[in-house]
Amino acid sequence: KAGVTMISGVTGSPIVMPRMVAATNSQSLPEGVILAEYDQTFDQVKFHPHRLGSKQIWTRLAMLQPGEDFEALVINDHMRINALRFDYLILNGQGAGDEPLGLMQQPGIGVVTFGGSASTAYKNCVALETAIRKANIDEEPTFITTSVARGTLRVTPATLTGSTVVSGSTNAIWENDEIIGRAATDSQQVPNDALVCLVGRHVVGMQWGGWQTVLDTLTLADADMIKLSINTYVDSNLRHPQAVSRSADALTTLA
Repeated sequence: KAGVTMISGVTGSPIVMPRMVAATNSQSLPEGVILAEYDQTFDQVKFHPHRLGSKQIWTRLAMLQPGEDFEALVINDHMRINALRFDYLILNGQGAGDEPLGLMQQPGIGVVTFGGSASTAYKNCVALETAIRKANIDEEPTFITTSVARGTLRVTPATLTGSTVVSGSTNAIWENDEIIGRAATDSQQVPNDALVCLVGRHVVGMQWGGWQTVLDTLTLADADMIKLSINTYVDSNLRHPQAVSRSADALTTLA
């Protein structure tokens, strides 16, 4: 929903994307004067495969029970949970062990402290967007927070200037799945009821070779059991940290 760039089916490691960190210069000069040469400065955004998967063993008898297709039920649940895990890693991976470094942990993203004040919450939502726009990223951002923080914003009135409050249920900060006129969505993946503002195009999720789903009916055949293994390799990174900002604290304390 946030428009994250997803690239699947990649091969090789590491995968490298060039990133421009300093632009060239435009010049004003008289007719006939030779232009000076100015090169851009580039660095690299690297992606390395991190393994992601799940496993389950069940008896063949479970598949022989009447009702819903047990095998399909189990596999669909594993695929959903693994997809949620990939979402979590993109958002909040810790960068330790074999976890990618999620966008909330990336150095250089904007941080705004709400301080538990409902009267300045609207202004701070604008500050999250401004932190992105002042870096010349002009695409519309998306806001993401938890369902609990969403509930808080749905009953927190917008404060326009000073102590002038536009009150009433139709003037809450979160209205019609929008915050300050920008798309907003809720996800339980956001840690600590924080509010995240991002231009998703600059967040890149990468997957090596798709999902490998193996239903093994042979290894444990002497126990009449079946083993499911699902594996893939993923990574995520930010093309530009300036495309993301977040609250430093929870929005559930607004009062």
